[in-house]
Amino acid sequence: MKNKNENNSSLIPIGSTGLVRVSNSISVTNKLLAESKFQFSGDFKGEQIWKVDGHKMAVRQIIIADNILNNKSCLVSAGEDGFISLYDLSNGDCFFKEQIENNWLTSIAVWNEKLLCAGRSGKLFRVTFDEDCISREVVQAHELIIKNIVVSPNNRSIATCSWDDTIKIWEPKKLKETKKILAHNFGVNDVLFLPNNETVISCGKDEKIKIWDIKSKAQLGQFDGHKHWVEAITFNSSKNILASGSCDNTIKIWDIDKQDCLLTIENEEWINDLVFSDDGNYLVANCYNGISKVFDTKSFQLICEYNEHSKVFPYHHSIKREATNWIYSVLFDKTNKAIYTASVDGSIHKWK
Repeated sequence: MKNKNENNSSLIPIGSTGLVRVSNSISVTNKLLAESKFQFSGDFKGEQIWKVDGHKMAVRQIIIADNILNNKSCLVSAGEDGFISLYDLSNGDCFFKEQIENNWLTSIAVWNEKLLCAGRSGKLFRVTFDEDCISREVVQAHELIIKNIVVSPNNRSIATCSWDDTIKIWEPKKLKETKKILAHNFGVNDVLFLPNNETVISCGKDEKIKIWDIKSKAQLGQFDGHKHWVEAITFNSSKNILASGSCDNTIKIWDIDKQDCLLTIENEEWINDLVFSDDGNYLVANCYNGISKVFDTKSFQLICEYNEHSKVFPYHHSIKREATNWIYSVLFDKTNKAIYTASVDGSIHKWK
């Protein structure tokens, strides 16, 4: 029986950038994207602005935070060395560093000028900065490693996901668990809120992407088609489309409402993380081989590669494959004119 997410497709070449699998519905989607009158503000060339060696072990996540310390915006990183670090966005100078616990930190987020941290131990920390000091509150949130923390658009809820197969929803002021959803077999890799604040989307090791109603904990839909772990998902609200990255070496673009795969971009390596820019114009994906790729969202053509991470080849601590420089985390700055990436070698790069 044909899966509802599968459709007839063909392969078309896109120059030296690889192959794209195009479904019957992609022509309609491209028409909608073309009519959106995107204003491209970036000028991405794959050129480094600065690089810092921020951690002694892998940097698992980076975010941009406002007003958590000294009323300024900064870049925040979390590493497998258990430290968080704060950096000046313009030059990468580190102006604050603190060890949160003697274990990996894998995910961070900001809620009400407080930093949320979590990691391998399954603990969830809420960190408050006071000049050069910090205070921390902690709860044992999950039984296994926490893969991500996200804050709802209305700032009233937090979601965490874990390899213990669950998504948990939290009341952030008291760090109180309000909902627990048994979401995936073998572990949940990523979770995000939709703009309505009432729905989350998750992906996992079971190769599935699922939509959940938070209040009822009911599954509202499912996206099938990946053939390996789905590592990351990101949402483009301007066109109501979802992108997913997988260890099957593909990026898939999905219609949220119809739960159809509109486009599959084939890659030479695993996709570890990916994100749409705030303005919706770009999608950037991190690859296992240390290369980041930028696609425009008008045609999903590859417009830029950044390969500085790939020039260092440490062995990953847990995966006995060829030497690699896995890029764990990626984000755009608020003007969408620069990109930050963080790697297993402990470095953070700003580039354009």
